[in-house]
Amino acid sequence: MPLDQRFVLALHLLLGYDLLRIATIAGGDVSQQRATIEQAIRNVAPASGQALTDRTTGEECLPTRAALIDPPTRARRESALRLHLSSCAACRSFAFSWDENIRDAEHALRSTLRERTLPTELITRLVAVIRPKARRDLRPLLRVLLIPTAVLALLAALILPGIGGNPVTVVDNRDIDAPIVEPRQLVEQAIAAADSAPLGGSGVWYAQWETMWYLGPETYAPIRAEAWIDPRKPERHRLQITHSDGGAPYEFQLSSVRDRLYYAVEPRYSETIYGHLAAIGLRGDDEPYLQALAMDVPQLTQALGARLSSGVWGVDNFYLQQAAEADDLRTLGRQRDGDRLVQILSFDGVSPLGIPADAPGATAQRVTVLLAIDSEDGRLRSATELSGPPGGTQVSRQTWRLVAEEWINSAQQIDTAFSLRSSWNGIGDFNERQAEAAAIVDLPLLPARQSVYPSAPLFNYDEGNQYGSQQLYVPADAPPGITRAAFYSNTGRIPGVWGAEVDALVYAGPGRRLIIDFNNNNVLRSDDRLMVGPWRAALLAGRGQRYTISLREAAPPTPALRIEAVGYTRAELLAIVESLRPYTLNSFLGQEELFAAPVGLDPAVRRLLGDALRAEASFSEGQAYRERSAIFWRHKPQTETADPFAPLAYRGASEAQASETWLHRSADSVIHSFTSYRNQRNEEFYRSFRGAQSYWFYYPRLDRLSHIAYGSALFSAYYQRIPWEALKLLNNVVFSMQKRA
Repeated sequence: MPLDQRFVLALHLLLGYDLLRIATIAGGDVSQQRATIEQAIRNVAPASGQALTDRTTGEECLPTRAALIDPPTRARRESALRLHLSSCAACRSFAFSWDENIRDAEHALRSTLRERTLPTELITRLVAVIRPKARRDLRPLLRVLLIPTAVLALLAALILPGIGGNPVTVVDNRDIDAPIVEPRQLVEQAIAAADSAPLGGSGVWYAQWETMWYLGPETYAPIRAEAWIDPRKPERHRLQITHSDGGAPYEFQLSSVRDRLYYAVEPRYSETIYGHLAAIGLRGDDEPYLQALAMDVPQLTQALGARLSSGVWGVDNFYLQQAAEADDLRTLGRQRDGDRLVQILSFDGVSPLGIPADAPGATAQRVTVLLAIDSEDGRLRSATELSGPPGGTQVSRQTWRLVAEEWINSAQQIDTAFSLRSSWNGIGDFNERQAEAAAIVDLPLLPARQSVYPSAPLFNYDEGNQYGSQQLYVPADAPPGITRAAFYSNTGRIPGVWGAEVDALVYAGPGRRLIIDFNNNNVLRSDDRLMVGPWRAALLAGRGQRYTISLREAAPPTPALRIEAVGYTRAELLAIVESLRPYTLNSFLGQEELFAAPVGLDPAVRRLLGDALRAEASFSEGQAYRERSAIFWRHKPQTETADPFAPLAYRGASEAQASETWLHRSADSVIHSFTSYRNQRNEEFYRSFRGAQSYWFYYPRLDRLSHIAYGSALFSAYYQRIPWEALKLLNNVVFSMQKRA
């Protein structure tokens, strides 16, 4: 292989340089360096047995292959590439062969260079630099101890300058008056200071970080994250993440007024937040999802906290939480980082970019983490990972760094930072006329119109298949760390009084997310298969500390489910799966507080209806329960008629009604009920009885008796265990609120 090809390939594979940076170093333009790398891989392809095809099927093939060669371009055009690869066998073959050859070439380069050592002359000069000068008044033991300290500080200095950082200066601890802070105390300070403005400043705090993130199983991008936050009014903020080379945001969130949130996310990054949920607002294959949301001040503040704990924004906190729990946390030394003095902490852990720590094969992916924490203000300045076998050659990469922070006091600069017109540079426009409430602030793309209040699915089991005879399975208790939840319907149809079909149940909390998909029959391709309670499970660990598990029935009639979890260990996820139970009234009552109340629903009314439900559900076997209700229905004006055969308006019911219900729970927990409705003239116009196998209802004014026999024991049991009256009333209220909104 020619020298120029080896040089360019080493820059690309060993140092991670993209084509633009390689062109700057080696000369020429981006297209020339792309051709050089492609030719280099073609030269080594025969040795790996994966030759690159030259066959094309259309004019899109060459641009697609050019994008596959350069990782940043590949990340930016991932959606378009997937679309083309789905229909082009030649390009799929090229993509597979390219990835295999790149992997083999990198392994060969690293294996060859691993045996190389530093020249003897350079080693001698380094030792001379770090060797402390002899001092007669120092004890020999102290002199011996100082040498390893200086060596560790030098090692930290060599590995910490990562993605474009300023050079650091090794500091001899003997020349610093300030004492070294105890490691755990320093970590606690860093956790308290994370993602918040420094004390003592005024105006708007601006901060910029550099990190990286995987946008697919094997596709990652260098990321620039930026935040503008007004500490006095945290609801006023702007967050965005972009490729480090610039361009439109992968994710964008802006709140500049008291009642509005603007949110956008690109499809390739949306899977980080929304998993396999079907996203709304799609404008095009490569175009972002946009949403303008109406929120009050507390919700805007919650939206800021939710965003800072998810995806890219949670990388620093993931390291710090590990450090706080690490048994081997220790201080390596101190060093200069520009004009700051940082303390270097080390511990053995896992990468936030990798698979969960307890996943099969995760042991081989453990890394040594080095944290540089400011000794003065306790803020984390950078995080570096060392990977490789203990005692052998290790490879370092800086995965997170605080690049800059400042206070903005200029009114013009502040207005520009929070102006939607000047800050949003992506594709598309926000439709402010259709701003709507969010179902859950952690997932802004899911609007309230696609959420289902948790009382509605209790009516879903219908043998007439009106709502799909849907039986839902949910955790017996709220999963650990969860603060909010929402049932999600992809149809966007407002649920009716008698139920609504739902697609997923979404749980969210700081650094955690759990999505249960009720309509996913796809079985994961995974070797990690096991039985969990009544479920046949296939478990797959993913990057970004993610687990996906598909569940199939071990015995009918349990359905097929798919669960995606972020921030949970394998043991926690399996415990959640084992706790899955059919969705019942007790499930609703136990987790109701996690769900947002419909817009306009008075909290006092919500509590009153909840108390009525608890009362109906709590009486014991053999006991009876009596419930009296006053009901008010608004009627449409009716035309008077003298026709004696004309049907009675509303079957004789008046706007003001009174109902009386008697309930009795039998020994097998089946509820028998008798209900009577009277109008405002105290005339009975409806009567019903629900027994063990049938439902009778009678209209006295019409002298009409009807009867429904339950078709199956399963339906009968389900139908009889629901306190219909209070649930029907609650659903009526929720339905009215949602229609009004």
